[in-house]
Amino acid sequence: MCTTTAGGTSASAPMAAGICALVLEAKEIPNEPNGKIELNIRTDMCRKYIKNLEQIEAVLSIQFHPRGNLEIHLTSDSGTSSQLLQPRPNDVHEKYFLNWSFTSVHFWGERIGKRWNLTLINNGKHEAKKSGKLHSYQLIFHGI
Repeated sequence: MCTTTAGGTSASAPMAAGICALVLEAKEIPNEPNGKIELNIRTDMCRKYIKNLEQIEAVLSIQFHPRGNLEIHLTSDSGTSSQLLQPRPNDVHEKYFLNWSFTSVHFWGERIGKRWNLTLINNGKHEAKKSGKLHSYQLIFHGI
């Protein structure tokens, strides 16, 4: 779904937001140290609406304990990478990241391209007793 409505701080310029969403079967996040999952996400459906990116939101629902072990990276089609979440040793909560929005402006001025990679890594100092799950994700592209 793509929209061309204006809003936020860039309201004076024409703005578009492209949303790439996928309803997926839960993907397993390995519990072994440095275990990871990588998703290759097709993003070309909104390229005609957005010429230059300003901000990206990755809206994720993740179940992982301890959630402070998680590290999340997003890599654009052109190879730019942004760390959306770094390990947090004091975050040992069992609560989910439920529709949690992770944002980045690292991709400012880039084109959307055809495919992006989302990587989740178990990279903390605490032992994960069992595998976690990525239940859903959305990539929301903001730009002009």
